[in-house]
Formats: sequence, C-alpha cells, structure tokens
Amino acid sequence: MSVSPRKTRTATGALRNRTTPAPAARAAKKGRVVSSSKAKSNIPTAQPLHNLLTEALAMAKSLDVTPDNRVTLRNVRKIAVALLDILPGDERTVRDLEYESHYLSLTSLASELAASETNDPEDRCYEQIPLMEGIMEEVVEWLPDIWLEMAEENADMDLIRRCLNLCSAAADDLRGEFLDCTNRLVIANSEKKTIYDQSYYVVDYMAWMWRESLIFSAIQGLPVPPEVMKDDEIHEQIFSLFCQDTTDPRNEDGYAFWDNHWSPEMKAADCLYAKRHNHWIAEFIKLPSFPLYTSLVSQYPDIKPCILSTIKKGLFSDKPFIRYSDAAEILVAASQTEDIVRLVDYLSGKGFTLHTPAILIIVKYLSKVTDKKLRTRALQAVEKGLETSKQDALDAVNGLYPGLKVAQLWLRRLRDSGQFPFDDDIHHDRYYEREANLRRFAECAVSGGPLADLDWVPPVKNRREVYSEDNNYEDEPQTSEPDLAQSIQDWAQILGKWPDEMAAAEVWNRIKFDGSELPFSAVEGAEEVLIDRIEHADSVQWENWRQANPLPPPPSKWQHRLRPRFWSFPVCESYDFSKAPSSVYLYVTDGLQALKIFSCQDHRSLRR
Repeated sequence: MSVSPRKTRTATGALRNRTTPAPAARAAKKGRVVSSSKAKSNIPTAQPLHNLLTEALAMAKSLDVTPDNRVTLRNVRKIAVALLDILPGDERTVRDLEYESHYLSLTSLASELAASETNDPEDRCYEQIPLMEGIMEEVVEWLPDIWLEMAEENADMDLIRRCLNLCSAAADDLRGEFLDCTNRLVIANSEKKTIYDQSYYVVDYMAWMWRESLIFSAIQGLPVPPEVMKDDEIHEQIFSLFCQDTTDPRNEDGYAFWDNHWSPEMKAADCLYAKRHNHWIAEFIKLPSFPLYTSLVSQYPDIKPCILSTIKKGLFSDKPFIRYSDAAEILVAASQTEDIVRLVDYLSGKGFTLHTPAILIIVKYLSKVTDKKLRTRALQAVEKGLETSKQDALDAVNGLYPGLKVAQLWLRRLRDSGQFPFDDDIHHDRYYEREANLRRFAECAVSGGPLADLDWVPPVKNRREVYSEDNNYEDEPQTSEPDLAQSIQDWAQILGKWPDEMAAAEVWNRIKFDGSELPFSAVEGAEEVLIDRIEHADSVQWENWRQANPLPPPPSKWQHRLRPRFWSFPVCESYDFSKAPSSVYLYVTDGLQALKIFSCQDHRSLRR
C-alpha cells in the first residue's frame, strides 16, 4: 500500500449518491449451532433477536460521529460485521458478495472520514490516512470477488451494479483534498489465471470494472446502467478502455486495456459498443446539428458524453466542424455551463455581429441560472448586442443617407417653430406644405449618396467565407446583407424579459435614444419618404438592368420538334437573374423601422 500525492482527475461523483442502502436486518436464529441428529426443538426463537436489532437500528440512525464516540462506534461496527458472519446463511440472498457487510463497513468508514474532515481540519492527514487506507483495502479486496460473480453465467447484474455503485462511492470518498490512496489490484479468473494486475488509483480500477460489467451486461442483452449514462466523466473513462487500435496496448491516457481474457462472445459485445459509437459519431461529424444530436441521444443515451467530448475538442479550433449556433444549442441542452461561458467569451472576441445567433442562445440560457455573476456577464452581452445592432442599423442608414444629419436639423427647426404640422392637424395654416417639406427632407438626406446618383450601379453581390457541410470553410455565393431588424428585435426581447428588472432598466437607459438622434422617427411620414427613395432607386436600377439584359427570344418551331412533348423548353436557360439588382438596399428599410424600438422609454415595452 502506498499514499501518493493527489492525482488531477475528476472522481466518480455522479455515482456517489446512487449507492443502494443495505437491507434492514432480518430475523435470524440465535445461539450456538451444534451438529446433532436430534431435532432442534430447543433452539431459542429468533424473535427476541429481531426485536433487539430493530431497536438498535433505530438508535443507530440517530447517531452522529464525534470525537467522543468514534472509538465506540468503531467497536459497534466490528460487532455488526461479526453478527452477519455468525447468522445462518441459508436464506441470505446476497451472501456470496456479502453486500450488507461491506455496506455497513464502507459507509461507517466514510462517515468517520467525513467527520474527521469536519472536526479536525488542521490535522486531517493524521486522522484521514488510516481511514482512507481502510476504505481502499476493503474495496481492493472485494473487487476480485465481484468480477468472479459477474463472470458467472446468468449472474445477477443488478446485484453487481449495486456493489459497483458502493465501491464507486467509496472511491469518491478516497479523494481527500491533498491525498489519494493506491494499492495493487490483482484479479484471477476461475482457472486461477491472472486477468488484471495493476497499481492504479481506485477510481481507475472502478472504470475497468464498469467496463467489464458493460460487456457482461451486453452478453445478457441488458441495457447500459443509468448510472453510467448520467455520469459523463465515468462514461468517457469507461469507453476509453475499449481498444480501437489493436496495435496499441494502451489508450490515449496511458492505461492498459487488460482484455486478453475476453472470450469471442465478449469481443463481439465489445464490437457492438465500439462500432455503434464510432458509426454514429462519424455520422454526426459529417452533418452536425442540434436536431441530429437530439435524435441520437434519445435513441442511444450512452453516446451523449462521446458526442459532447467531440464537440468540445473541435469547437475552439480554427476550423470547427459544427456551426456555433448548433454547438450552443447542444451545450445548453446538456447544461454544460462551464463550456457555455467559455464559448460566449470566445465568440465575443471573434466578432459579436458575426456570431449573434449563437450568443443569443447562450444569453437566454444564462439569464435563467442562479449564479448572479453569470447573469451579470450575460446582461453585459445583451447590452453589447443591442449597442452593436443599433450601430449597425445606424451605419447602414447613414451610408445611404449622407445628408441625414443636416436634414434632421432642418426638420427639427421646422417642427420647433411650429411650421411643420402633425399629420392629423389638417386645419393648420401650413398643412398644405407638409408633403413638400417631407420630399425636401428626403432630397436633403440622400444628397451626396448612391440614391441621388443617376448613374449609380448597385454593388455586385459578393462572396464571403461561410460554413459548408463538408467540414471546411469555403467561398460560397451568399448575400452579405445583415438582417438589421431581426437582430435588434432579438436583443430587445431578451432585455424585455430579463429577470432582474432593475438591472435591465439601467441597461435600457444607457442604450435608448435621448431624443436628439433620430427626431424624424417622431414625425409622421418622415421614415416613409426615406423608404420611398430606396424603393424608387431599386425600381429604376431594375428597369435599367432589364433593358440591358433582354429576355432571350422564344424557341423556334424546329426546336420544339426536337424535344418530346412532355418536355418544357427552358426559356431562361442562359438568363442569369442572380446578377440583377433585386432590391440590394431594401434590408436598410427594415433596419430603419426597427430603430423605432430605441425610442421606447421603458424596457418593459420591449416585451410586445
């Protein structure tokens, strides 16, 4: 036995709370067992012993380990273990593996270890090491019996699972703040042939034992135990012990597989697990998406940790194989908070506007967590998202309307002087001048920009780097027009529903318009005349392009005869509509209207 510095490895924490309690004490016969041919008519009844043990069990439940009673409780545990050995064993359903005895012993040692950590924090090593040694020695001595039992034909795998849960919980208890215990584990089969001989940590022994239980369970046609499916860490550790490359005697962590004892039937079960995992993970990498992940996990719950691990390994590389929005949805569905926070920080650094869909998914998730620090970070992302989407819309508007600022000042002077009536003030002296003033406002706004240039030629739809389904970033033809309105609406809705209304109100007060940025939004008809200029320019450009690119002539009669009647001749076979203007600036109109949101005084108005 040796005590070594603690190894950096997560313990089997999720298995810790799934230990099956030991059954209540049963009625048993009392007294000395004597070999005799006479009838045992004078053996005392077991009822008094049953009553006594029942009372003792109730008393034991009310006890806590303290420095004063630690020695006494240790003696009581020894008496309880001795009692189990003395009792007749004909009716003990779990006598072979002595589950009750180990349960009492290991849970008692675990309680003492926990009490030592609480009551003696300054000298923990002195108290903990003997207790950790006791737990380790008992588990290591018990594991060979458990393996022999699971190797039996028609073994009780439910009992095996309970025993492994108990050992996993004990292995978790061995993980003190500074120390881990190790002891050599040697397992021999029924033919006395060594199948496992290694000196690792107990948690590593448990991973190997769980792997063996999966193989034996598969032979019996049993599903993967729920403990293994729910514990991502132990699941990944278990399946790393399935050999994928026969030329390598160890896995990527340096652990030996120890599978030479496998029979053909066991190897077939291993192939079943390995092939299924490899096949579906490969399929997922080909076309990764959140719907495919959901489908795979619902059909094969035990594959979930492998997919998550694959996503995490490739997500932060230069060329991830999955869209960030799909990855965000998957991590949120799996409640991988630590990786979610890392992803939002990573995407914020790469460019907020480019990755808005993924950041929106993450922020919605973080708004519901209990950690106030994470919610504060998420709210900061919302503020940045609103500021960015607002500025994107303003930049797009100012690009089309270079004279907008001058036009706004002129319109403000008219309104403040009372020379510009409201739309419904038909009795105003200058109401007849209203439409002319709006047209003058639009002319001033577009002056010096593309909309005022009669020879203006719309920009060619460019090509940008986007994700393609063959796992690479390629140049694909795609419009570069952002959805300005949708971006503003998405961020505004999140802020409107933010749980902390006071914090949300502070954010909104910093972002909303102060009344001087877009005064035309308060003037009925001002936005409409600006939008009309965009639509007019688009229609002019479309007509000019159509005249320069006339439709091809209809097919001649002989061309019809060369084709079967049920074929239709492609009239526009060489007519490339992708080069048409097709409203290249209409996306600005949506952003122009969406900017009205920033005129709301109260963030709660954003919920509508």
